[in-house]
Amino acid sequence: MIWKFENELIQFHFCAIIQLTFCLGLLRLADKYSHERLEHACLRALRAHKATYGMVTNILRHNLDQLEIRSDPNNHISETPTHHQNLRGPEAFR
Repeated sequence: MIWKFENELIQFHFCAIIQLTFCLGLLRLADKYSHERLEHACLRALRAHKATYGMVTNILRHNLDQLEIRSDPNNHISETPTHHQNLRGPEAFR
């Protein structure tokens, strides 16, 4: 899961030095916290669509990685809504 999180960071930041700094910082968190906790924190951040170093550190600092992630089948947060009054189709952009 850490590699997936690092890919999100790399796509978000276009400067190679910033990308490297974020990845190294993320890996350094494994020294302070366990590798397992880091994995859970990255998973939680990815599910919240907040792939930032700050989000992962906050999750670890507040022990949110140790809470169970609820999987609600009726929760469609990760999916794009198909019917909503504010969404327009491709015909609106022609």
